[in-house]
Amino acid sequence: SSGSKKRKDRDKSETSSVNEKDDKLDLTDYDSIIEDTSEESIVYDGPEESIFTQLSISNDENGDFQMLYGSFDEKIFSKDDAFQFISDHSDEIGISNPSSELNFLEEQTNEGIKYYRFNQIYHNIPVYGNQLIVTVKTNGTIDSVSGTYTSIDIGTSASKSLEEAETAAKTYIGGEAEIISSDLTVLPHTESGSPKLVYDINVISDSKSAELFIDANSCEIISENKLYSAAM
Repeated sequence: SSGSKKRKDRDKSETSSVNEKDDKLDLTDYDSIIEDTSEESIVYDGPEESIFTQLSISNDENGDFQMLYGSFDEKIFSKDDAFQFISDHSDEIGISNPSSELNFLEEQTNEGIKYYRFNQIYHNIPVYGNQLIVTVKTNGTIDSVSGTYTSIDIGTSASKSLEEAETAAKTYIGGEAEIISSDLTVLPHTESGSPKLVYDINVISDSKSAELFIDANSCEIISENKLYSAAM
């Protein structure tokens, strides 16, 4: 019985040795296992391609939407089609309510390429400089949506009147100043980093002309675009 026990112990030892050897072989073969897995992670193409590989979205330095482009199944032949396309991709662009935040401006055609332009508005007030442009190729295929869209969340009640803002503009320009145009607008970016409700006033005098952005709640001049100056 002692010899039988020794044989059993030897068999166990050999079995254990084989198992350890198998384990070591598995570890040595690890690289080939990893390699096989990586081959299955090839980027998909064709009809099963995900929306994340089909579409590309870019934003500017302020984090505002700048461009959406990629491969699209839809085709566009009218401004209504263009608006519907923006609505369908409102999440990617970042628009909460396209119907209340976009106002159709115009349709342009250049060498067969169509451009549908929509101005951004906030509670029916224009957002200065912001618009979305849907670019469509000759066969109706969508090229891209580009432009600028800013998320706005401010009050829209002006405590200063337009007349008060125009007076401030004339005083600032000096001389025999004349107001060319004036509108209530939202300035999407200011030095404070926040959008502001402003009066956009174009004013001219005998020596200079400027576009002034005047705070609609304080009549403070927030920024200025100099159009010309006789002194220069």
